Amino acid sequence: GIARTFQNIRLFNEMSALDNVKVGMHNSIKCSFVESLLRLPRYYKSEKAANERAMELLDFMGLADVADAMVAAVAIVVKVATAMATVDVKISYE
Repeated sequence: GIARTFQNIRLFNEMSALDNVKVGMHNSIKCSFVESLLRLPRYYKSEKAANERAMELLDFMGLADVADAMVAAVAIVVKVATAMATVDVKISYE
């Protein structure tokens, strides 16, 4: 869980925070390889849903303003928060 995240931050430095979160969501994206390759309508729907969920997670972590920033250019605190946001969990605002 969280302790593991602090021990081992593995992000793609050449990608944005938003893209890193989407990579962490790869198992929850409902789109086949063929649909992605051919850019069928389900691909666009899945991509839109993944973008919205990733932004929701980044916003929850207070990182919405750095969503498009390259991870290599941000502070370690932002990297840890981005790594934590890659774990797609149910967010409770209670």
